Amino acid sequence: MKNNIITILAGAILTTLITGTACAQTYTTEEDGQKGTSISECSLDGVVDDASLTRTEHTMEVAMTMLLDTMDVKSNRAVILTPYLIGKSESIELPSVGVYGRRRYYHYKRSYGSGMMIKGGTETWFRAKDAPEEYDYTASLTWQNWMDNSTLVMVRQDYGCCEDIKEECDSTLARHKEYKPKFTYARPTAEAMKMREESGVAYVTFPVNSIGIWPDYRDNTVELGKIDGDISKVKNDKDMTITAIYLKGYASPEGTYANNERLAKGRVAALKEYVLNNTPGLKADIIKTDYEAENWNGLREYVETSDLENKGAIMSIIDSPGNLDEKEKKIKTLYPKDYSTLLAVCYPALRRTDYRVEYTVVSFSDVNAIRRMVSTNPKKLSLEEFYLAAMAVEPGSEEFNHIFDVAVRMYPNDPTANLNAAINAMERGDLETAGRFLPKAGNSTEAEHARDVYLKLKGERPLTEADYDPEE
Repeated sequence: MKNNIITILAGAILTTLITGTACAQTYTTEEDGQKGTSISECSLDGVVDDASLTRTEHTMEVAMTMLLDTMDVKSNRAVILTPYLIGKSESIELPSVGVYGRRRYYHYKRSYGSGMMIKGGTETWFRAKDAPEEYDYTASLTWQNWMDNSTLVMVRQDYGCCEDIKEECDSTLARHKEYKPKFTYARPTAEAMKMREESGVAYVTFPVNSIGIWPDYRDNTVELGKIDGDISKVKNDKDMTITAIYLKGYASPEGTYANNERLAKGRVAALKEYVLNNTPGLKADIIKTDYEAENWNGLREYVETSDLENKGAIMSIIDSPGNLDEKEKKIKTLYPKDYSTLLAVCYPALRRTDYRVEYTVVSFSDVNAIRRMVSTNPKKLSLEEFYLAAMAVEPGSEEFNHIFDVAVRMYPNDPTANLNAAINAMERGDLETAGRFLPKAGNSTEAEHARDVYLKLKGERPLTEADYDPEE
């Protein structure tokens, strides 16, 4: 008879959320060897309360309260309550709860020495006399896709002697409806002026005590090429306009501070002259220069992460107050072996030039051109332009997702870029990726809503009726 019930339930169209119970149905039964049709008198009215289905990220959680004191179980009867989770094409039987009248109880205890009752080892059973008024029932199932829009159904079976089912009925308790939030992507604020920059470090080598630039000296062809390349990349692009070039030169601490200051100042001035001579049309006042006579910050960073034998003592000298020439002399005198390492390995890297090319980029209005630039030259695009491109393609498409992915890579610390990337990840069901973006999504109302949705999708915050679309 149980198979008949489950077949009927699995084929039914279950469309409403019910938290109470349904009336009994009519079944063909066998009683005392006679076959016939009778209306079952078994009932689930008032037997189950607060039934719910809750999905977490990886499980379906079943919960309900069974009001066992509402059932009048005769001495020679046993009542088995078995929940089923039923989907469109699949179903699963959950552990049963049995309440046994006195005679049935002792009969099964004698029949099964292990104490297992009608449903076996998974059944929770009570003697009617000892049954609690309320029993909090829970079960946890590994989530499977068929469970979306599944229904929780309770089947009651009243057993007589010889494990004969005398009466049987069922009730729909709850339906799981997949939570599918509706997202709205945040439109970024338009940039009044699209400011961008290219920056880098060039290790231009100068002969000892010289401030003149020799382009072919050692690795200067490569190092000067870094600066030339970044300037030319911007200058030769019709969409870009250079607004400033910053050069800052550093010397290393060996020798006197006065001489190092002369070298640092003279070398950065020489580099400015080199840039002007190699970039036709560039105005001198667009290049800003600065220098640092001795790069002690760079020296400290190197020593701090090094394995020098006297690392701690050298760090103390570097951090101590006093004349820089005296500190450098002290390191050289007290720790000659370590000083030789600094001269050979550290000091050459301290002699460098930091450069930065600042420029503006024109704004783009042709959406198709913007879409092409997402893959070819995304650095030219503002966040608003990324947004316009996304709104012009099919939501959820590969290109749509790609646009938001590139946008957040171009603007990794921007709250709007992170918010939209998180929303896009949640729409794709990628909660792990969404969780990486949300902490940097800011504190706007939209960001807080996205975090709330994220927690609901992970099953860490309860859903309410307001979370579902009443038209669905």
